[in-house]
Amino acid sequence: MINIYGTINALGYGIHANNMIKAFSDANVDINLTTIGQIQSDSYFEEYWKKAQENRINYEMNSPSLFIFHDELSNQANGSPLFVFSIFETTQPKSESIAMLKNGPASHILVTTQKHKELLELQNIGKPIYVVNEGVDDTIYNTIPVDKYIDTSKFTYLTVGKKEERKKTNLIIKSFIDLMSDKEVALIAHTFNPFANKENVHPFKNLMSWSDINPIDYGFEYKGWDGKAHRFTKNKCDIILTAPGLPTTLMSTLYHSANVGIQISRGEGWDLPLMEMMACGLPCIATDCLGHSEYLKPSTEDPLIISLDKKEIADDGIWFKGNVGEWSVVNEDCFKQKLLYTWENREKYEEKSEDLADYTAETFAWSKAVDQFNKLLA
Repeated sequence: MINIYGTINALGYGIHANNMIKAFSDANVDINLTTIGQIQSDSYFEEYWKKAQENRINYEMNSPSLFIFHDELSNQANGSPLFVFSIFETTQPKSESIAMLKNGPASHILVTTQKHKELLELQNIGKPIYVVNEGVDDTIYNTIPVDKYIDTSKFTYLTVGKKEERKKTNLIIKSFIDLMSDKEVALIAHTFNPFANKENVHPFKNLMSWSDINPIDYGFEYKGWDGKAHRFTKNKCDIILTAPGLPTTLMSTLYHSANVGIQISRGEGWDLPLMEMMACGLPCIATDCLGHSEYLKPSTEDPLIISLDKKEIADDGIWFKGNVGEWSVVNEDCFKQKLLYTWENREKYEEKSEDLADYTAETFAWSKAVDQFNKLLA
């Protein structure tokens, strides 16, 4: 039996743990779960993690174990061997992470891409490091038609991920305003960041939870909140800021609301929304940054990929403060060129890409992540 230590919620580590638990269960692998932190259950995963949690009666300290949470806290876990995921978005993990990986109980370290492995090897951890890719659930994320979560009735872009400088949320929204305000087009921003609300108001009422760019300052009229989203309109152009907390079973309806995705991060641990978009056949304007490059469909002709060849110290004054190495520099003009290209060639993106969906699901299914892990135990 495999011991799993993980958090159950809708944030990155929780989504990672939920999907691995489900994939182990689907593969008939015996597991038990020790939960970390407060549980926020998603009905899609509930039967799987609850069954694994009930299996704690079969827990044995020296069984093979998998820790899926902040690596600097991995001294909470036991196991023989003990595999610890190390997730980081810049060229250097936190000093606390490096110290714990070196001196803590981990016997083996897992990372999500080959580039992450190469970066971690530079830290001389002294323990074996293996790549176990993130995955997608193709029973949900595919090209089967579904009702759109937001039906804009026009050509639509979508970006997904908590508002951060790392994810270039402000650049995406400001560039869209600069280039698209006079066009019949929409941008859906699923970018709510619960940690960004610093005012004494409900976070849903604070637009800073989604972006530092207020569309009203650029001539957009606020059309109100309908329970799903804030909507802003200028002429025939819409900007839509969606509510958080969308259950897993509805995420594909969000992805199918758009024609083109936008994921232009400076660095990622993996970027699950990018993978899920691609699994839905949604072409994406995407940077080939750390955490993206290994998951993008190999092609020398993809006009939507933004190549990044410059780096700078990772410092946004909030979550990154100059002490974790570098992240990539995203060129604004290059992004705008890609944005205009998709608009001017929008007939190419009216239909979902079966080829992109098939590649993503076949190459990066969660079942493959479990297979990769099981081979390490063999």
